[in-house]
Amino acid sequence: MENHKLVLPEHLNHYGYLFGGNLLKWVDEYAWIAATLDHPGCKFVTIGMDRVEFHKPICKGTILRFDTT
Repeated sequence: MENHKLVLPEHLNHYGYLFGGNLLKWVDEYAWIAATLDHPGCKFVTIGMDRVEFHKPICKGTILRFDTT
């Protein structure tokens, strides 16, 4: 499944880049949607993420692509 998200001003941190918490929230939401579509009737909850690395800043107006395949 593929989803897209436009980075808006309300998603930015005080440096003017995407706040990492928003990115993690979107990753979690899209993972939940993909799992729910693949396994209807089951319930899912995120219990953790082992490792997260942010390699470069993301600016306002960027269109992010999330691929859950």
